[in-house]
Amino acid sequence: MDEITPSPTADSYGSCERRTTALQACLDDRYDDIPRIGERLHCQCFIEPLCQCFEAAFAALSSPAAHLLNSNRIPSPQEIIQIYDTLNDIQRASIQLETKIRSLESALKEFRNKQDELQSFAQEHKALLSPARRMLPELWSEIFIHCLPEHSLDYHINRRNVSCSDAPLLLTQVCSTWRTIAISTPQLWSNITYTVCRPSAMKIQLRRLETWLARTGAAPLSVVVFRSFFDANNNVLDHPHLTFPDPIPPLNEDQVMNFILAHSHRWRRAEILLPALEAAQVVAPLRGNLPNLEKLAFGLFWDGMTAMGDPHGRLDVFETAPKLQEVCFVENARLQVSLPGSSLTTLSVDAFLSCTDALKTLYYYPNLRNCALNVMLTVSAPPNLEKLIGSSSGGLIRLQLQSLTLSFTGSTDFVYPNFLAYLDIPNITELRIRSHKWCHDQLFAFFTQLPQSALVETLELSSPSLSPVWLRAYLLSPVFRHLRILVVGKGITHHVPFIPNDAALQSLFTSKGFLPGLEMVQWTCFGQGTEQYDSTVLYDMLRARLDGGRGLRRFVLTLNRKWGDELSPKRPSFGSDGLASLGLQVEIKTGQY
Repeated sequence: MDEITPSPTADSYGSCERRTTALQACLDDRYDDIPRIGERLHCQCFIEPLCQCFEAAFAALSSPAAHLLNSNRIPSPQEIIQIYDTLNDIQRASIQLETKIRSLESALKEFRNKQDELQSFAQEHKALLSPARRMLPELWSEIFIHCLPEHSLDYHINRRNVSCSDAPLLLTQVCSTWRTIAISTPQLWSNITYTVCRPSAMKIQLRRLETWLARTGAAPLSVVVFRSFFDANNNVLDHPHLTFPDPIPPLNEDQVMNFILAHSHRWRRAEILLPALEAAQVVAPLRGNLPNLEKLAFGLFWDGMTAMGDPHGRLDVFETAPKLQEVCFVENARLQVSLPGSSLTTLSVDAFLSCTDALKTLYYYPNLRNCALNVMLTVSAPPNLEKLIGSSSGGLIRLQLQSLTLSFTGSTDFVYPNFLAYLDIPNITELRIRSHKWCHDQLFAFFTQLPQSALVETLELSSPSLSPVWLRAYLLSPVFRHLRILVVGKGITHHVPFIPNDAALQSLFTSKGFLPGLEMVQWTCFGQGTEQYDSTVLYDMLRARLDGGRGLRRFVLTLNRKWGDELSPKRPSFGSDGLASLGLQVEIKTGQY
């Protein structure tokens, strides 16, 4: 750093011109010397003259009536004249000080402005040294892609519009460089969404979509299409207070919809929710035009005048998608849709299926690896599937499933065995069973028939009628000897009415050789069962588990009560610090519903 030359004396700044010249000379110095420059200017140019003026003014002050101060005595005529003279001197000194103060404030304001200019100048040059300037555009593109909001049917049903405050539109408003990078990144624009659109605004929407799609280049598309059902009064059925004054055209005449469907050959992921009466006609152009589709979420809904579940023609357009692997049926889309049997690996059905329909679904797609079904069990005759699966298979549907989630509802006492007895799942590693009613004998038989070679690593058993005794019996089954994750109770519907510190489970949980590979336990208890909670017993049970050298890493317990019920304990105490030092993370949650 260069040395700063000695500062001129205060007298050399007598004129405004010389002061400005000196200031400019100081500003021309190196930026690193700014603190020293400021100190020099501040002290020598202004503080010293002001202090001299201040000291001179007070040095001349001498009270002519000091003996009268703090008393009620009356000054003499001579003293009155002296007091007036003193006050005049004070007024002149005050005026001089005010002049100096204003001069100083003006100079300080000027210096602050200069300081702001210097800082702004420095900030601009610091920006030149920012690592962000040296980042390749490809890295910025990757960062921008991770800024994209969620792109799903549920997300857009709630929002309905693409927001300028979200990526990618937000990224184009920061600077010209970001705008150029964002527009030249096709993946940022590959998420296409179409929700409710007024017919009068359809042309504008179409132009925007054309511009949006032009920026995608040849990138695969992710499409979310949601069209509500309109009644005769143009009321949106899922939003009864929302109406449109324009006549609503049929879906097959919707220009935006047809534009999106015309690019179906580029779809990689699609989520579609349509009125059931028009769905078959709308999606007909997709037949044979889905060569790249890998993931599909599809839903149908009915109006109040059409019976739910009426076929209205079977939708087979997705059956011709050669790469389709993952399918989720939302709302009431069920058996009206055909899927490719060879490539499908993941299937989820939200709507309830009958026992027979659920078994047929599993039979038609033998290559499934992951499946989640809601099964409605009824008091009906056992399903006769011999004609479907043949007698050579031993009456079993052999599946390649690795993950199976079954949610049962209905008359479980009658039909549990009629459903589970047909399943042969030797490769299962993740099993989740949820039910309103629990049939111990049938489930125990199902677990027993699982081959010993099965390596179940994740198990969920959730039901308000599950008991500690039954849970103990299930967990002792050899098929669960490699269990790593245990989930007991799910939310409010499939909670369990007991706590893991129940006496029937304590000795089992701490016994040597019980589930040696168990790493995580997640437990949800609801209602009166929460009153059984005992933090001391639970702590001792977990500590004994750790002392046995078994690798439990996480324990989560949720205690829920209904609104109005006293939640006891409100803030359950737990000595989790001592367990954390041993590598066990413990979470005790409470809530009311």
